Amino acid sequence: MKNKFLKYTLRAVLITIGIYLLLLMAIYIYISSNKKSIVAKVTTEINDKIQGIVSIDNIDVTLFTTFPSFAVQIQNITIKDSLYAQHGHTFFTAKNVYAKLSFLSLIKRKPEVNKLVVEKASLYLFKDSTGYTNENLLNRKKPTTAIATAKDDNSYINKIELRDVHFTKEDKQKSKLFDFVINNLKCNTGIEKDEMVYEVQQDILVKSLAFNTDKGSFIQEKTLNGKFKLYYKKETNFLHFNNIQLAINKQPFVFTGQFLFTPSNPTFNLQVSAKNILYADAKSLVTPSINKGLSVVSLEKPLDVEAIINGPLNAGEPLIKANFTVKNNSLKTPLINFEKTSFTGSFTNQIDSTKPRNDINSKIELQNFIGDWNGLIFNAKEIIATNIENPTVKTELIAKATLQEINDIIGSDALQLISGNAALNISYSGPLIKNTTNNTFANGNIIVSNGEILYGPKNIPLHNCTGIIEFKNSDVFVHKLSTDVLGNNITMFGYAKNLLELIDKDAMDKAEISWSVTSPKLNLEKLIPLFSSQGKVVNKSKGKTAYVKTAKKIDALLEHGNLKLNAKTNQLIFQKFVSQNVEADIVLKENKWIIQKATLQHAGGSMNVQGMLSGLDSKRITTTANVTFTNVDIEKLLYSFNNFGQDGITYKNIEGKFSANANIVANMNNQLILDPESINGRVNFSIKNGKLIQFEPLYKLQDFVFKKRNFEEITFAELKNTLNINNQEVTINRMEIQSSVLSLFVEGIYSLKGNTDISIQLPLSNFKKRKADFTPENIGAKKGGGMSVFVRAKADENGKIKFKYDAFKRFRKEDVEEKTEKKKKN
Repeated sequence: MKNKFLKYTLRAVLITIGIYLLLLMAIYIYISSNKKSIVAKVTTEINDKIQGIVSIDNIDVTLFTTFPSFAVQIQNITIKDSLYAQHGHTFFTAKNVYAKLSFLSLIKRKPEVNKLVVEKASLYLFKDSTGYTNENLLNRKKPTTAIATAKDDNSYINKIELRDVHFTKEDKQKSKLFDFVINNLKCNTGIEKDEMVYEVQQDILVKSLAFNTDKGSFIQEKTLNGKFKLYYKKETNFLHFNNIQLAINKQPFVFTGQFLFTPSNPTFNLQVSAKNILYADAKSLVTPSINKGLSVVSLEKPLDVEAIINGPLNAGEPLIKANFTVKNNSLKTPLINFEKTSFTGSFTNQIDSTKPRNDINSKIELQNFIGDWNGLIFNAKEIIATNIENPTVKTELIAKATLQEINDIIGSDALQLISGNAALNISYSGPLIKNTTNNTFANGNIIVSNGEILYGPKNIPLHNCTGIIEFKNSDVFVHKLSTDVLGNNITMFGYAKNLLELIDKDAMDKAEISWSVTSPKLNLEKLIPLFSSQGKVVNKSKGKTAYVKTAKKIDALLEHGNLKLNAKTNQLIFQKFVSQNVEADIVLKENKWIIQKATLQHAGGSMNVQGMLSGLDSKRITTTANVTFTNVDIEKLLYSFNNFGQDGITYKNIEGKFSANANIVANMNNQLILDPESINGRVNFSIKNGKLIQFEPLYKLQDFVFKKRNFEEITFAELKNTLNINNQEVTINRMEIQSSVLSLFVEGIYSLKGNTDISIQLPLSNFKKRKADFTPENIGAKKGGGMSVFVRAKADENGKIKFKYDAFKRFRKEDVEEKTEKKKKN
């Protein structure tokens, strides 16, 4: 039985093969014998159904190319529309088109194509600026595509394969260009329920996917590879697919989409997602203009992306909405770089729905941002960048750090941050592209607590620093910064205009800084190190290399800038000097302190000071001062200032209320000690309610006259004069002294160098007996004084003052001669 079954089976197979071969041979003979007429007939029929011209070189029968199937081969087919001569674009051309025929359909004498293969072909769909399209040549043609055929007569081609096919659709009227090189595409067609199903396997190179050629192409020069299914509903012209796998340049993507092919308004909606895609690869998929905007920043590691793209197929830009997730990445921007960055984000090319979809109307938004900037961890609820053509950014960053961490970044030598805590709040609203005015768009503050800061140039520590440093539009403000400086509790306020902008400038302009210092009590002696020519050598701060240059600029601005200082204290102490209610306006210019105005209360009176301290960077400080004294207790004044470096009249010898205007130039060392030899100037003074106690020049007069009068303690009327001080010598202009013991006139030179020479005029009216209640009254220094006795007080060889009668008024004569000689010289 088995042998018979095999025998009959083999016979049936051989008969079938024989019939197939006979049929193939018959068709082959028929076509070979009638090629010209068949080509002419096919060409004529196609030309009759389209508005164009078709040419075919040859039609043949093949078995080898489509084995074991039988196929009709059309060689070198070309289709052109009627206006080809004007625009020069061939509608369709193919080297080979194979139509695989069903064997059963041949037996039934109703040939059916169940596979179509196109090789080395080109399809060019064209519309010019006037609206003419070469697709018009299909207007009279009956539906022949797989979809249209299925719709009309429920027949379709099961399989289609494209090999090396160039597809182009250009619409100059709407500035669209779709250009694909189909290296290989296989499509198997079937039906599920009421939908056509297309199983596609493809290898395509995208030359252009431009919805607007002015903006450029999406996924330009990228390959598309994948195997997936498409579903098409005939009644509604609706094509859709769900979670298909597709590789773009070998990067896996997942696509879900819907396409509605309505004649009037065809639209599409596409959802795309990718895991672990590099940022550089992701932005290379969009148009060059969007790519340029996104290229302002960069991410080192891969990220996850989801996007929705939808819009019309015929005209207009598609709407793009993308979401992305970044974890532990490196973010670089023109303004600042972050490490260990994580955030979620979104992108859209249409912020305002009433405006066109373009780069200007685009936005990138980051949410829940966290990033590491040189060890400082910054957080931001959101970062928004709009107009990716010229990106602007808006954000608020916050961070908490130690002052030492900030110091390690900044590396300033002027202010070294040793310890303490800081809270940083920074808002920025401005361009993302770095320029010299970026800082004008930055606002924020730094809250300092428990800070220890070292003022590097003088090696002076600032303890217990607490306060707020605010920066706004390139200006810097300091609010209530309290600290302990060398035992002085100080609170500081201040601002610097355009300081942050000056940091970015190549030209080192002068920084203008306004500063206010208040203290309940200042001990100036403890602050002497501020005036020293050089502080102790300290270790220079080692900041991050990238910020050393900026730190140096900040140091230079602080060192060479102009500082306007307002200082107030309830009490100022310097050695023996104690004053109250002190307020001073001072301008600091490099190594100069310009005292514009200083007021204080001292010794029951008040003082007003104007002047300048210069040479603060040296061991010798030059002082120029204009000082006004009003009703100051002269005893306390001399005591406070150590008798101004002289011993002629000391705080032990005098009492009274002192008023004066003094213009003085002098030197002092960096310990603020005056050099008596350097004092020069002019003092116009008045002493009221004065009293002299054991004043030697008058006390010794008792050796000559009025030995019974009390020279121990002398009261006198207002004492006033102008003194000229030069080279340790005080020139006393003629001065009237009306006292309780005598009246006299004094003039001459009091010298600390041993050159004292003073003339004392004693009017003879002194010999009148004075009443116990005698009150001295001035008559005027210019009065002659009447008949008088003259005494000359002059230093001897040892510098001691000796008194002797000047019966012949030699002092006066010498003085007149000296003045005459000076006039001659002048």
